[in-house]
Amino acid sequence: KLWRQIMWCANLQCTVLEVKAIDGLGMTVDVLVVNGYLKEGDKAVFCTLDGPIVTEIRGLLTPPPSREMRVKSEYIHHKEIKGA
Repeated sequence: KLWRQIMWCANLQCTVLEVKAIDGLGMTVDVLVVNGYLKEGDKAVFCTLDGPIVTEIRGLLTPPPSREMRVKSEYIHHKEIKGA
Protein backbone atom coordinates (compact mmCIF):
# COMPACT_ATOMS: atom_id res chain seq x y z
CA LYS A 1 0.00 0.00 0.00
CA LEU A 2 1.19 3.48 -0.84
CA TRP A 3 0.67 4.98 2.64
CA ARG A 4 3.21 2.51 4.10
CA GLN A 5 5.85 3.66 1.60
CA ILE A 6 5.43 7.39 2.36
CA MET A 7 4.64 7.25 6.08
CA TRP A 8 7.37 8.33 8.55
CA CYS A 9 8.57 5.64 10.97
CA ALA A 10 11.05 5.58 13.85
CA ASN A 11 13.46 3.06 12.24
CA LEU A 12 16.56 4.98 11.18
CA GLN A 13 17.06 5.27 7.45
CA CYS A 14 19.67 7.64 6.02
CA THR A 15 21.94 8.01 3.01
CA VAL A 16 25.53 9.25 3.01
CA LEU A 17 25.93 12.03 0.45
CA GLU A 18 29.52 13.12 1.00
CA VAL A 19 32.55 12.64 3.24
CA LYS A 20 34.89 15.62 3.55
CA ALA A 21 37.32 17.43 5.83
CA ILE A 22 36.24 20.84 7.14
CA ASP A 23 38.74 23.20 8.78
CA GLY A 24 38.14 23.26 12.53
CA LEU A 25 35.79 20.24 12.47
CA GLY A 26 37.89 17.47 10.93
CA MET A 27 36.29 14.68 8.93
CA THR A 28 32.58 15.24 8.42
CA VAL A 29 29.84 13.18 6.80
CA ASP A 30 26.89 14.78 4.99
CA VAL A 31 23.81 12.59 5.33
CA LEU A 32 20.17 12.75 4.31
CA VAL A 33 17.97 11.46 7.15
CA VAL A 34 14.77 9.95 5.74
CA ASN A 35 13.29 8.19 8.78
CA GLY A 36 14.11 8.01 12.47
CA TYR A 37 16.31 10.11 14.73
CA LEU A 38 20.03 10.84 14.93
CA LYS A 39 21.34 11.99 18.31
CA GLU A 40 24.70 13.15 19.58
CA GLY A 41 26.45 10.18 21.18
CA ASP A 42 24.83 7.58 18.90
CA LYS A 43 27.11 5.01 17.31
CA ALA A 44 27.41 5.00 13.51
CA VAL A 45 28.88 2.29 11.29
CA PHE A 46 30.19 3.15 7.82
CA CYS A 47 31.19 0.55 5.22
CA THR A 48 34.48 1.31 3.45
CA LEU A 49 36.73 -0.55 1.05
CA ASP A 50 39.04 -1.25 4.02
CA GLY A 51 36.24 -2.64 6.20
CA PRO A 52 33.70 -1.11 8.59
CA ILE A 53 34.39 2.03 10.62
CA VAL A 54 32.55 2.40 13.94
CA THR A 55 32.41 5.90 15.37
CA GLU A 56 30.37 8.04 17.74
CA ILE A 57 28.36 11.02 16.48
CA ARG A 58 30.09 14.00 18.10
CA GLY A 59 27.96 16.75 16.61
CA LEU A 60 24.93 17.36 14.41
CA LEU A 61 25.31 20.49 12.31
CA THR A 62 23.03 22.09 9.72
CA PRO A 63 23.56 25.22 7.63
CA PRO A 64 21.41 28.25 8.46
CA PRO A 65 18.07 28.24 6.59
CA SER A 66 17.61 30.31 3.44
CA ARG A 67 21.29 31.10 3.00
CA GLU A 68 23.45 30.99 -0.08
CA MET A 69 25.63 27.87 0.31
CA ARG A 70 28.67 29.63 -1.17
CA VAL A 71 28.63 32.24 1.62
CA LYS A 72 30.51 30.89 4.64
CA SER A 73 28.55 31.12 7.88
CA GLU A 74 28.32 29.34 11.22
CA TYR A 75 26.52 26.02 11.38
CA ILE A 76 23.54 25.45 13.70
CA HIS A 77 24.25 22.81 16.38
CA HIS A 78 21.54 20.27 17.26
CA LYS A 79 21.28 17.60 19.95
CA GLU A 80 18.86 15.53 17.82
CA ILE A 81 17.73 15.46 14.18
CA LYS A 82 14.47 13.93 13.01
CA GLY A 83 14.07 12.49 9.52
CA ALA A 84 11.88 14.05 6.88
